[in-house]
Amino acid sequence: MLELVRILAFFVLAFLVGADIYAGMANFGYRWLLPVLAVVAYLAADLLSGFVHFLADTFGSAEMPVIGPNFWNPLLDRLRFFKRTERLLRRVLPGTDPRLRVEREGSLND
Repeated sequence: MLELVRILAFFVLAFLVGADIYAGMANFGYRWLLPVLAVVAYLAADLLSGFVHFLADTFGSAEMPVIGPNFWNPLLDRLRFFKRTERLLRRVLPGTDPRLRVEREGSLND
């Protein structure tokens, strides 16, 4: 229940911030600029997160003094879980992996 309240509060606050920005832009007179700024902000956030992931993949390790054990060990556990799940799904759903193609009777290739 608490998680639902958190999600609802996030969307309410995000809407209020967006409405405040829009009201400020309307008073400023450049209402058309809001969608442009939204796209630019999205692209900047995507670029920044990609750069952070690049730095983490290149220079990060579990042996780092403070961040290492607290950040990398849970992250590596999560990645191992996803890899195991992917392998399991490829066994259960053979058509999802091109290396595991199963020829079926009456296929269009006959």
